[in-house]
Amino acid sequence: EDPHKHLKKFHIVCSTMKPPEVQEDHIYLKAFPHSLEGVAKDWLYYLAPGSITS
Repeated sequence: EDPHKHLKKFHIVCSTMKPPEVQEDHIYLKAFPHSLEGVAKDWLYYLAPGSITS
């Protein structure tokens, strides 16, 4: 899938489930791994802990 299309769809889905008291960034961080499929999901899950710093 096109990464720009994926992120646009991801943003739309996240914006529909955001409670008023929760920051949007927190929703994105928790939900993003669940939006991935196939090779992208495998890549994320096999990264060494602490390897993503930004």
